[in-house]
Amino acid sequence: MAKRIGLLGLASLVVVDSAHEIDDLMEHPGLERSFQRAGPIVNRLLVGALQRQFLRADGHMLMSMRPRQDPERVMSQSALATRLDALAAEKAWAPEAIDAMAHYVATGAQFAAAASALTYVTAFPFLQSSQRGAYDALPFGKAFRLTRRIARANSLLSPLGMLIRLTGGDRRAQRALRKLTGGNDYGLHALTVSIDNSLMILENLKQFARESRGRERSPTHLLRWLSARTAPALVLRQVKERFFLPHVKGAVPPFTLALLCMRRSLRPDSAAGFEFAADHWSACPARGYLIAVFDAVCERAGPWIAAEAGR
Repeated sequence: MAKRIGLLGLASLVVVDSAHEIDDLMEHPGLERSFQRAGPIVNRLLVGALQRQFLRADGHMLMSMRPRQDPERVMSQSALATRLDALAAEKAWAPEAIDAMAHYVATGAQFAAAASALTYVTAFPFLQSSQRGAYDALPFGKAFRLTRRIARANSLLSPLGMLIRLTGGDRRAQRALRKLTGGNDYGLHALTVSIDNSLMILENLKQFARESRGRERSPTHLLRWLSARTAPALVLRQVKERFFLPHVKGAVPPFTLALLCMRRSLRPDSAAGFEFAADHWSACPARGYLIAVFDAVCERAGPWIAAEAGR
């Protein structure tokens, strides 16, 4: 059963950390992704932070955060998934970037090089053709640091995050990343949101590689996507009118926020694709691309892991 947090005038929240309950609520017509800054104080603060992160200069939300009925979102999401699947099949990214990430997974060394490479492959689908040639770690290392500045700014209770927001540091970082990705909404989302999940996947792969050394089975046996996958820490939805929701006791008032704790609810036996909301209207279009990238990292890391195990 989902947990309700109701503090009169302060907060109206529903916290969900069960995979099957999240699946049910994601499709519920009473929960939407068109957010309105209204309701109790905490709700207003959370929506305000969300809008600061995803609201474009023209007043529209990023395409990746539009509601389910938005026709432009539906078309662009489908087109992007097709394009990313094609890039995944081609494995068009620079092999040097895969090498940098694989070396980090196998040895735990040179994180900065791996982070630059991860930023490159994350931005790759949105780069101009002239930027897709030889891989240069330097500009993508700078871009990675911009993504960390934004991540700190998104932490509401962080003093450093507050300072970054007050000085507009996150806005400047967003503009720089938007320029890097040719002004593409999905490119900005990839570098400000998706990259956090990818960083955790990289760390999970490194941990599995370390734990697999010395086992009787091949150290690469467990090194694959399913052993390292993760999900977004938190997905938000909003109720616009009084509603009865499944798995929630009693009716919830207008502007209640549902906090879907996807990462906490992910289990080793969770259905494939749960981490991408693959069965839902808000499915991540980068599923095939990300799996292909990390499969390539696992394959390349194999020999290095074996060498490390033999030392």
